Amino acid sequence: MAAAFPHMYLVSTTDLNGMNVARNDDTALLNYSDRQWFRDARDGAPLTFQTLIGRTNNKPGVGRVHADQKRVW
Repeated sequence: MAAAFPHMYLVSTTDLNGMNVARNDDTALLNYSDRQWFRDARDGAPLTFQTLIGRTNNKPGVGRVHADQKRVW
């Protein structure tokens, strides 16, 4: 996905506890359970967005999640 969308500086997968399981940069896996985009998806929202400052690079960004009943995308 990162190759198809080069304007995205971080593409990652997060488990149901908010922990990264994969990411496209060299940063250690991080816990995002405190982020609103994660909490909304965990609580059942099918699509969530949050404007934020990136945790690893301090750049502005948008957290986006597509969730289903088993996964947070």
